[in-house]
Amino acid sequence: MVSSGPRVSVIMAVYNGEEFLDDAVRSVVAQTFSAWELVIVDDGSTDRTGAMADRWAASDRRIRVIHQSNSGLPAAARNRGMREARSAIIAFLDGDDLYHPDRLARSVDVLDAYPEVGSVFHDYRWFVSGTDPEQGRSYLADERYVERAADALSSRPIGGNPVWVGNGDLIKFMSTEIVGIHTSAISVRRSVLDALEPPGFREELPHCEDIDLWLRISRSTTSAVAPAPLSYYRHTRTSWMVTKPLPTLVRGSFTVKSDMLERLERMLRPDEWPSYRDRISRYWSGLAYLCLTAGLPREARYCYRQAYRTGKDPSAVRRAVKGMVVSSLPRPVLHAWWRITGGGYSGRSKAPAV
Repeated sequence: MVSSGPRVSVIMAVYNGEEFLDDAVRSVVAQTFSAWELVIVDDGSTDRTGAMADRWAASDRRIRVIHQSNSGLPAAARNRGMREARSAIIAFLDGDDLYHPDRLARSVDVLDAYPEVGSVFHDYRWFVSGTDPEQGRSYLADERYVERAADALSSRPIGGNPVWVGNGDLIKFMSTEIVGIHTSAISVRRSVLDALEPPGFREELPHCEDIDLWLRISRSTTSAVAPAPLSYYRHTRTSWMVTKPLPTLVRGSFTVKSDMLERLERMLRPDEWPSYRDRISRYWSGLAYLCLTAGLPREARYCYRQAYRTGKDPSAVRRAVKGMVVSSLPRPVLHAWWRITGGGYSGRSKAPAV
């Protein structure tokens, strides 16, 4: 028997998104998989977004629109959409991003084929608005995600399409190397989300609430990777990373990633600790440098102390000690140091990727 209800709920939270909303919705309507619903949460837009969304809902009964007062938080709007969703699988699409026509079909194929898999994410292309999305950077491929995470993945293709299913080491890879998940590139079983605490995005976080959720999902269930680029992330002049103040962005990153590293340490077996400790130390140092560049010396000192505590490699330890000294300087001295060194010093470590 074929169910008449939607199998996938696509959550789109949007605020003043009139410029790209039609493109985003059109990419959902063009899906080769048709058993979806699109829940558009208009987060108090002051432009034509609400009226445009209503027109789409009038033309396709699979589209529903929720109008609410502005929350100022993508997390709150997405959570509202999830509460209103009717499907057993949840996906997301930002109002300025796009889906490949096979995006939902390929994700559902993975979840249908492997009942033990609670979430699946795929590659995505990063493109600048006004350029061809198909020519954009293929993020997971460029980062060599599958190759770097090979020990945490097993190949389980479906119909000739490559699929990699993670084991218990995938969350360890994500916590020390790269998470690799974008909001428009993940599909999650509703049962997995409902079992989390909290069951959605943490609204108190100023930034990285998406990374926090992907990590909590990945700790709680088996995740799969479909390396084909099946969505498109649009970079615009109004993108979150462009418009939000750097301290706000980094404070959220500090909260999420320090929690991530501390959880990882508790997760590791004693025999695993030697092979992870220097990777963890480098990540702490990278996070410390990020905090320092954002004018958050207290958070930077905390991270450098953790880098010193976990590091064994002499260069990592020296870097952590120098970082602790620099981040302890009075603010006027620290600012002068920053001007003289051009934003760098010998305690610098590459900022962590996501």
